[in-house]
Amino acid sequence: MKGLILVLGMLVFAVLGSGSAAAQSCSIDVFGLDVEGNEISVTVHNTGETEQNVSYTFIVDDDELANGSIVLGADDEKEVANSFSFSVGTFDIEFTAKAGCGATDHEEITHTVLQDYSCSFPAGVTGENYCSYATQSYQVCQGGSWVTLAQNSGSYCNSCGVQVCGDGVCNCFEDAGSCWQDCKAACTPGFVDQFQCSGSTLQQAYKNADCSTSYVSTTSCPLGCQSGACIGASSSGSCVAITSLDFVDHLVAGNAATVTATIENTKQATVTTVSQLTIDTFLKGTSSLTLLPFEKKQVTFTITPAAGGHTGKVALTSSCGTDSQQFNFLVTPSLDPVLFQDPVLPLEPFSTSVTILPPSMDIPLYQAKAIGIEIVSAVAQDFSVQVSGLPAEFLSYDDLVPVETSRTTFVFVTPTAAGTYEAQVTVTAGEEGLTFTETIPIFVATASLSPAALAIPWYEILLVAGLTVIICAVVIGYHVYYRKRHQRHLLPR
Repeated sequence: MKGLILVLGMLVFAVLGSGSAAAQSCSIDVFGLDVEGNEISVTVHNTGETEQNVSYTFIVDDDELANGSIVLGADDEKEVANSFSFSVGTFDIEFTAKAGCGATDHEEITHTVLQDYSCSFPAGVTGENYCSYATQSYQVCQGGSWVTLAQNSGSYCNSCGVQVCGDGVCNCFEDAGSCWQDCKAACTPGFVDQFQCSGSTLQQAYKNADCSTSYVSTTSCPLGCQSGACIGASSSGSCVAITSLDFVDHLVAGNAATVTATIENTKQATVTTVSQLTIDTFLKGTSSLTLLPFEKKQVTFTITPAAGGHTGKVALTSSCGTDSQQFNFLVTPSLDPVLFQDPVLPLEPFSTSVTILPPSMDIPLYQAKAIGIEIVSAVAQDFSVQVSGLPAEFLSYDDLVPVETSRTTFVFVTPTAAGTYEAQVTVTAGEEGLTFTETIPIFVATASLSPAALAIPWYEILLVAGLTVIICAVVIGYHVYYRKRHQRHLLPR
């Protein structure tokens, strides 16, 4: 009997062990959701034991911004990024990822923009600084452009050179030989000649800056899609072609631009074509045309892109073949002068006020974020700024700010140690003696394992419960049987 109980107990532990292994083999982790200028980035980690096709979605203020998919090997991780034109205000940003095995994870942050960006590539506000690892320079945003403060010098290395191989940044004294994972050459973003089908839609591979690959829907196949090609496409050559592509390669943000493609039917049969325009993997327009034999027609798309560098593509498909052309263009921020000015009216009396944002911060390790201080002053005076609750090496700000009527200043926070902090920002008006204080919770996060990796499926819990009931029933039955048998031995014969 004891042997039977031992065998059943070993079976229970075996089931628990296999369940734990099964849970570990299917899990993903999303971490490091962050905003840098107009770019949202996040890292997806496959913490399972098998390769997974992971689909993902970016959401801004409850509206879907973009979606896509990446392939991650076991214990592999990749950064996913997407652009969004932020204006002044507060934005709720969410990223959700789901693996093919069913595991999911997501992360949310709140991003506050206190003033429009004055510098571009990358986007930044006046007074903000950053480390350009590509040019080995330490730069600050001044007068609408980035100005180099230090380059290839001790000052640059002191400001930017955190010598930690594996932190994702090619720091001072690191190169591809000593730290390949940080200093490997980045990829040039753009479409590559790799295709796959998603239903009746043809998807083309897009190489991201971190050398990861995403598949983007580019062509709708009228007869369906199979084996990475539209059904009915001629293997000996397409019957349709894009013979020319006209576009503006440099324009100012806020202005509309047109992209015009000339398409031709090269066969002796009437054909219906579908043209699609994508900008940075986002579908911007679709047009359908019917072409007579050897006929040429033009299709025009109108776009109003945000500031930044962009990659566009016009894809042409038909029942007898496909064609596509890719192009690049640059959009610079608007610098138009004010043409008209309202007459100056007497100002109504107002009181001094100070607004300190954001209410909370989530900062990746070694990355800079800014606390904005918006000051409106009833009289011309100096304001003192003091920040407590954070190590001094985290902080960079002006402690005395002269204000005529209004001004915005920033406290730049660059954490070098993970943890939870409370920054107390105190602003004092020198002439009026007014004091304004705001406490801002700050969380400096590091990557953590997904709780999904530790979960035990419900069916395994039921199985263990069933085995427990069986063990109890066997033990009780054995005792009942033994007792009756003992009683028969005690009866007189």
